[in-house]
Amino acid sequence: MRERLELILQVLRSARPIAEKNPVHGRVVERIDEAIRQAENLLRAARCGDQRNH
Repeated sequence: MRERLELILQVLRSARPIAEKNPVHGRVVERIDEAIRQAENLLRAARCGDQRNH
């Protein structure tokens, strides 16, 4: 799951500058930011869970 979240974060972070170039995509940038925050939180939780299991 961690690998998948890391991939999702990578894609979202690379998509953000593309969306920023077009002012019409203001909402898209906001949603990308929110998705990045959520993915970071999930990844943090997954890492903590992995540490507890070892």
